Amino acid sequence: MRVLLLLFLFAISLFAESWGYDYNTGEHFNKINIVSSFNKTDTKKLDLYNNTIIEGNNYTITNINPLARIISIHIHKKITLVIRNLKLVSKIEKYNVNHTNDIIYIDAGNTDSTIIIDNVVFENSPDSGIFISKNNGIIIIKNTKFINCKDAAIYISGDGSQNGKNLIIKNNYFYNNNVAVIIKRKFKYYIINSNIFEKNRISIAQGEADHKYLPGDKGIITNNIIFDNTEQGIILRVQKGTIVSNNIIKSKLIGINVEGSTDCIISNNTIFAKMPIRIIDKVIYGKIYKHKDNLIINNKLIKVK
Repeated sequence: MRVLLLLFLFAISLFAESWGYDYNTGEHFNKINIVSSFNKTDTKKLDLYNNTIIEGNNYTITNINPLARIISIHIHKKITLVIRNLKLVSKIEKYNVNHTNDIIYIDAGNTDSTIIIDNVVFENSPDSGIFISKNNGIIIIKNTKFINCKDAAIYISGDGSQNGKNLIIKNNYFYNNNVAVIIKRKFKYYIINSNIFEKNRISIAQGEADHKYLPGDKGIITNNIIFDNTEQGIILRVQKGTIVSNNIIKSKLIGINVEGSTDCIISNNTIFAKMPIRIIDKVIYGKIYKHKDNLIINNKLIKVK
């Protein structure tokens, strides 16, 4: 059964981008060229009702207004939104925890939209690189770099009242962010694979202990390289059925931290950390361990000082 789940999730990652649209041709898309359309000192505010491609070359925000975002998007009906081929660099120094100066902020308005981020550079955000809220459809983030984000490089939010369909995060590079990926919305399926995480405080954090909803009941975190984390590699909070496999993790404190999760499988990972795997208050060093419904098996765990 687990093998079938793995195959199904990989099929999602390969074929999800062909479900119902072709953004490469740009047919039936409203195109916005960020270089010619954006003022370099003001936030670009977009209200979207139609399929849209936002693209360009380099864009640097120079405004020091602490309430500035580079792009603020509100989606009002089911659409496909593609943001691609951009370099977005913020020069705002002030950090604000209320997501008022994320580089890209997207409020999907509880629509069943498809959001694709492809070949974008997010750099020096005083808040998050990209913040996505209330999307009930598909999110694909690929081939993208996140550098020096003071909050989260990717922050996916939700209030628990609605669920997303699929989340795919693959082939991205995360460097020196506070948290690389935060997921606080439930998805039917999700996969985080083939990413490189370097010198982040925490690489992947899913859910919150006081939330009654889960980021997903059928998910996989696989084939990622996580190294030189200053605190933790992967945090699973109130998860169910997540598979964490074939990752290489080097973290100063904790490799994989399981908090209140059930029916998870952690297998075939190589972990260098002071506490390679931590479940509640127990640190795991052995190859096989069963905790409630969580199975830890065939990992290479190396304790480091």
